Amino acid sequence: MHFAADLVSKEVEKYEVIQEKIRTEKTTRKNENEEERVSRELKSALLLQSMYNLEDKEVKNQAIQDAQQKDEERKREQKVLFKQQQQRFFQRHNK
Repeated sequence: MHFAADLVSKEVEKYEVIQEKIRTEKTTRKNENEEERVSRELKSALLLQSMYNLEDKEVKNQAIQDAQQKDEERKREQKVLFKQQQQRFFQRHNK
């Protein structure tokens, strides 16, 4: 009886070791899968970030160009208004 109990005990230990190896492998595989997923998500996030940064630069550049155009238009309008005022002034005083 004692011999059979030892055999069973050794079998149990053997299967416990195998089970632990399987758990470790699963955990390792799971961690590898998780690492791959995180790596993919990080790459995706970095790509998105670079796209947004590029978009931000384009938006900023466009805003600067728009502001410059508006400023130039305003200056032209001021010149036209000034010339009109000058003409009116001279017309009144030259009569």
